[in-house]
Amino acid sequence: IGPFTGMQIWRDLILTRRLHFDENTWTEIGPGAIPSLTALSGSKKADDHRAYMNELRQRQPEEFTNLWGPLTLPEVEHCMCEYRKFVMWSKGLGHRRAYVFKEVHDAD
Repeated sequence: IGPFTGMQIWRDLILTRRLHFDENTWTEIGPGAIPSLTALSGSKKADDHRAYMNELRQRQPEEFTNLWGPLTLPEVEHCMCEYRKFVMWSKGLGHRRAYVFKEVHDAD
């Protein structure tokens, strides 16, 4: 298992409430989030990216915490990945994923 998949499993285990860890303890920065963090933080260093994500999490607007509760560190990482997709798509460089509906028939 790679670090990113490991993080996803770790997050799922936290949701069981059987692990006594906070989601803000650690998160793996996925490859989709790195370009956003580099552009927004002005650094290419992973340690700077982690510090910037913690700063974003701590500085999130009160409106977020009132509506949904504070974003966790993995959620901030996910936002950075989605932000990169938006920027790429807005420049005509990204690609849309097409959803293809497939009917499922019950086996008789």
